[in-house]
Amino acid sequence: MLAVWGLSATAAVAGALDMLYPNLAGQFGSTITVGKKTDFPAASKLTDYQLNVKGIFYEQSAKTYIVHMAADTQFLLSGTLLQNQLDSESIVKDSDGSYWASLYQKCVHLGCTVPFR
Repeated sequence: MLAVWGLSATAAVAGALDMLYPNLAGQFGSTITVGKKTDFPAASKLTDYQLNVKGIFYEQSAKTYIVHMAADTQFLLSGTLLQNQLDSESIVKDSDGSYWASLYQKCVHLGCTVPFR
């Protein structure tokens, strides 16, 4: 009887640890390599953006839209106001001066997949 309790306790602890430390390697929730920077050409004007052609790209494995803005993209803000806004929205400035953003494909309110338009 004591052996059954010991085996049950061991299985419960092992199961709990497995749930607390999931293996996300190569899956959604971990770092995912989606391609080379050259696979995602930048766009600077609003009319240049074309899904999966230039400026905006859908990546199924990451469940995200990847946005690549050219270095000469015009913003309404400038200086520290622009930098603060980019930082707050997790938009990253690359070494070549272009900007990168990643937009999650799901609506956080309803959970539906949002098409890019």
